[in-house]
Amino acid sequence: MTNKGIKEMIWYKEIEKHNFKKTECFDSVHFSQFGYPYSIFELKFGKYVFDWEQSSQTCRLLKTQKDGTILSEIKIKDANHLDEMVAFFKGGGK
Repeated sequence: MTNKGIKEMIWYKEIEKHNFKKTECFDSVHFSQFGYPYSIFELKFGKYVFDWEQSSQTCRLLKTQKDGTILSEIKIKDANHLDEMVAFFKGGGK
């Protein structure tokens, strides 16, 4: 049982399953703290972007402008919520 407002971690295998694109960005501070390069994990659907944070293993859905400015966001609660949202954007629904 989870408390409302508390997100569960979304494991990397879920990100792989949905074919998120990984972009590595060298950040010496991040590397010194965690021991691995900072990476951006994204899955794009036009102006909507799923963004997974590797160190916290949390995900959010962003609505962006063409220049990348974030207009709004939704926190993805858990792996099931991620599956539902990705299916919605792919047109399948659940």
